[in-house]
Amino acid sequence: MAHTHNPTIANHGKAFMIGILLNTAYVVAEIIYGLIARSSALMADAGHNAKDVLTFNLD
Repeated sequence: MAHTHNPTIANHGKAFMIGILLNTAYVVAEIIYGLIARSSALMADAGHNAKDVLTFNLD
């Protein structure tokens, strides 16, 4: 019995894509302001949020 996975991205809808884009924009803003303020807290939170965005279930 074979088990296969199709590497296609499922259609999660417009709201899901908006959520990804907003989270990505937030990460970029945190990185920019973290660098300007030399804030390790902002940079750490940007890394945490980036990981969250990258691990959204797209299948």
